[in-house]
Amino acid sequence: MRCCPCNLPCPDLPAPAPAPAPATPAPKVATPTSPSIPVAQPPVATVSKPRPLPPDRWHFDLGVRGQWSFPLDGAPSAPAGELALGYHWSRWGVELRAGIADDWGRSVVVRNESVGILARRIPLSLALTVAFPVRGGAIRLQAGPLVALWLVHPDGATRGSATVVTEAGLSAGASYRLHLSRMFLEVGVQLDVAFTSDRLTIVGAGLIAQTPIVAAAPYLGGGVRF
Repeated sequence: MRCCPCNLPCPDLPAPAPAPAPATPAPKVATPTSPSIPVAQPPVATVSKPRPLPPDRWHFDLGVRGQWSFPLDGAPSAPAGELALGYHWSRWGVELRAGIADDWGRSVVVRNESVGILARRIPLSLALTVAFPVRGGAIRLQAGPLVALWLVHPDGATRGSATVVTEAGLSAGASYRLHLSRMFLEVGVQLDVAFTSDRLTIVGAGLIAQTPIVAAAPYLGGGVRF
């Protein structure tokens, strides 16, 4: 075997070693993943409040009042209660009131016997109202005609049947109303003026008392608007 130009015999060369096989990467072992657990959120308390009425929307209101009536011309004072129903639009409105007062009485001694009169007042009025908005509520003024019914009966050894006396007049008042969403609280004063005064007499005893002409009544109340 000749492998060079010198024509000298050359030893046999070893055959080239085969190329190594490419290394096979080791298979990857899948790591099991734990399922995601949602985190519990703490409960959130929600409070829903009724939507307040817009100031310029028409609405009704229903209220109750407790008051103490003080006649300014000598008649006894007495507690009273009233129910008021109103219809209002923006600042203006109308209100119907109906009330009842506790009995008040006067007595005299005739022939060594006490004879007296018990009287109970039931006022009815229709008033025009106007409101002036202030912080938290409104200042309200009202005025209108008034009709007062007096239930009068003798009180003594013999109790007679009741007599109804009707008086006409005017009623006016002012109050502050605190708005609490659809509820309200109210404090104010009412002034009632009668056009005439009736003389309350008993046969044989004469004049016992007279119905008052002017009465002032401070009051507290509350109600709902709808």
